[in-house]
Amino acid sequence: MRYRLRTSLFGFCSLGKAAAPAVLAAVVALGGCGASSSTLSGDNTADLMNAKYRWQLRAEAMNNLWNETLGDKDAHERTRSLLKDIVWDTTGGIPNELRIHAMEKLLSDPDPEDLADSRAMARLMMPKEPSRAMMVYLCSVVGARRWEDFTGPLIRSYSRFQLLVPDKERAERTALVTLYPGKKVEQVVYDAFVTPPPMDKIPGLDTTQRLRAEAWDLLGRLDPSGSFRLRALRETGVPENDVELAAIQRAAREVRAIPISGGEIAWLTSLVNPDNAANAAWWAEVSSITARLSDEQALGLCLRHLEALRYASVSKPSWLSMSRQALMKELEVRLADRTFHRRGADQKSNHKPVRQDLSTWRDRLSWGDLVSILAVDDVLADARIRTQLFRQQALDHDDKQTEYGGVLEFLSPSTVETTWSGEARDQAPRWQAQLYTPRSAQRVADDRFIASDDMMNAADRALAIYHFHTHSYRNEDYAGPSDADTDFATTTGRTCLVFTSIREDRMNIDYYLPGGPILDLGDMDKK
Repeated sequence: MRYRLRTSLFGFCSLGKAAAPAVLAAVVALGGCGASSSTLSGDNTADLMNAKYRWQLRAEAMNNLWNETLGDKDAHERTRSLLKDIVWDTTGGIPNELRIHAMEKLLSDPDPEDLADSRAMARLMMPKEPSRAMMVYLCSVVGARRWEDFTGPLIRSYSRFQLLVPDKERAERTALVTLYPGKKVEQVVYDAFVTPPPMDKIPGLDTTQRLRAEAWDLLGRLDPSGSFRLRALRETGVPENDVELAAIQRAAREVRAIPISGGEIAWLTSLVNPDNAANAAWWAEVSSITARLSDEQALGLCLRHLEALRYASVSKPSWLSMSRQALMKELEVRLADRTFHRRGADQKSNHKPVRQDLSTWRDRLSWGDLVSILAVDDVLADARIRTQLFRQQALDHDDKQTEYGGVLEFLSPSTVETTWSGEARDQAPRWQAQLYTPRSAQRVADDRFIASDDMMNAADRALAIYHFHTHSYRNEDYAGPSDADTDFATTTGRTCLVFTSIREDRMNIDYYLPGGPILDLGDMDKK
């Protein structure tokens, strides 16, 4: 294969379904564009690369160059190389219309070897292609020509969320439906996770592993409850060496929950790692708890709920026999008299603020979510935990290079004894807010939190991950998670908290979940 891989910075633009035919008609047909050969210089290569020309004129020069070199192998190879350079240029210097027209030429090459090279190039570019117009064109070609070797790249591209194009209207979905008639798209994506199709090699990247992670991420949007995957897992045989699939099936069988996002798979494999004694003991404990839950309680159960269930079994066993309605009532009573703060527009995206009240998210909160919220609320009521958090808030305030964060975790008796030396064992706190300060390379800005690998590796059994919004002690306008924060929750599948400074001795607490639910738990004071 004679293709070339280039890297660039990718931005995103969107193209709705309705706009696609018009774009393709203009780009592919190039009819009625008003271009005239009399306006060209006659040097087709120079005219093609002349940025002062309208793209239609440059496309006409491209047609001329392509046709005049078809019979000369060396000259045609030079033309192909030039067109590939045009297609790979995503910096904005080349009009997307011209890039698409170059791609059309490359995919129409009559030479089988050259066409195979063009197809390989299209497969490589598809997962990160920034132009929706280009993706609409490529997907139309893939579907029309029934090119099943594009299944993996289509899934990888589809896994990228597009704000302005609903998932059901995505060109990638249309192509997959065309390639696999009579088969649900969810099934196509699930099958690609279980048995990945062949993927092109990219130096330094395991493209098969990347496909699996992104296929599972996509299923997180197409199957947000996990119900389709739970049914499919019952009928899936596990290859002998597939650690990830074996872990997912074990979770479905033993704790009635599966990873929703691709980012949760590594978390799960760590939780069931037989070489980790602490995780193994924890897993056995939560497995026995979930086995006793009713079908209603287990509905929508996720990995992030398991530590909250363990907490409830020890400290609030009555919760495990309560219905969702009863837990909701308990939460309503707790929140009735608290002080709340609504975040303003997100700094970078300028999105309208998302409501953070219980009434907005009532129907989106599962039984497991409610147990988790109540457990977090209990732990944060501990005076020692609050003391730790306010100390960390002060450290974050004084460090103007980053935001601080950590995990809420339970300490086993042996850990308590060694960690809290100097205190009597029966007085030592069983919970702690463990701070993980970002490393030097992760100090991006005073309004940006980067979760370190150290923190994520230590968060297997955490109740929640948290960070601070404390670049000012008067930070009420930023009370609540940013768009980047909610993206982190969705990608990792974790229960997340953000503590926002209202004043030096008061912070607001926001609890947020993968997929968007945000709940303001009110203010907490230093004393």
